Amino acid sequence: MSDDELRAAKFLRSIRYDCRGDGGYVDGRGQEVLLWDVDDARKTLADAWLAEHPADEHEPVTADWLRSVGGPDFEYRTTFGVVLTLLVVKTERDGWHAATIPVPLPTRGHVRRLCAALGIHLTESDRDRKTY
Repeated sequence: MSDDELRAAKFLRSIRYDCRGDGGYVDGRGQEVLLWDVDDARKTLADAWLAEHPADEHEPVTADWLRSVGGPDFEYRTTFGVVLTLLVVKTERDGWHAATIPVPLPTRGHVRRLCAALGIHLTESDRDRKTY
């Protein structure tokens, strides 16, 4: 979240609608808040949310989509979405042992969030994403 988005969120949490008198928004000290400031904060947060949640976020992962965002060009089995296999290695007295753990990634949103967390850049551009 950017500084502007954080400021907007804190601003919106700090105000309330005052139904007494002329109505309108007031801050925690009872001071009137300008309506366009409220609208600007709402727009900032809505734009941030939409940027982080593309319209195709809940669509299933397909082989073509994986290739289009920079995935390797091999045969994907996407019957139940993508399954990432993590290799867990630990040391014990006798040496190294490994176990694989399947992690299902059924939607495009799952893949995007995991790649972002791991620092993996996807090659899709904003124009490639479905928007609302």
